[in-house]
Amino acid sequence: MKALVLACCAFTSCVPWVVRPIDERRSETFDAARYVDSIWPKVVSEPSLRRGEARVAKVEVGRIVLDSGLVILTGPIIYGTALRDALPFIEFSQFTNQMQYARVSTILNERAVKAAAAAQVKPGETVHYAGAASSDGIVPVLLERR
Repeated sequence: MKALVLACCAFTSCVPWVVRPIDERRSETFDAARYVDSIWPKVVSEPSLRRGEARVAKVEVGRIVLDSGLVILTGPIIYGTALRDALPFIEFSQFTNQMQYARVSTILNERAVKAAAAAQVKPGETVHYAGAASSDGIVPVLLERR
């Protein structure tokens, strides 16, 4: 019985994780927009993102539907983390906390909306696109009329 009590005390006194307070000053100094600006050329050229060329079937609010049935998300708001998560050079361990990691995803999505808006495509035109696949469609990092 004494051995059981000692074993219980030993296991409860060892915590398998470390809890640290968030250093607010380090969080405030992180500029997600600057970070995304610095990696954007690599994001656009990343070979593992989905790429293709297709004819535009219709342009709707928030999306472009291609003849193939594929949808390119155009915003004004793109939700989710598909773009950030598709990039192998962005890892959670690079950031101080979850808020920084989430902010990078938001800024990437905002850049995707700008990329889609700049193309100003119309039905019948052919587009070249590159982006990350999400459950709703392709989050574009590149969208160009051909």
